[in-house]
Amino acid sequence: MSPGCGGCDERGPYKARVRTVLWSSYSAHWRRMLSPLPGALELECNNPRTGR
Repeated sequence: MSPGCGGCDERGPYKARVRTVLWSSYSAHWRRMLSPLPGALELECNNPRTGR
């Protein structure tokens, strides 16, 4: 296996699948955690040019 090949040996498809499953799980977790966030935040602007 050459350096930087990213799993060019016979386990390449397995490693690619594991990487995909882990990334999907990680992404879904953060989507679930971030969706209630905007409703929980109170945003204010301190820019005097907004007129608020």
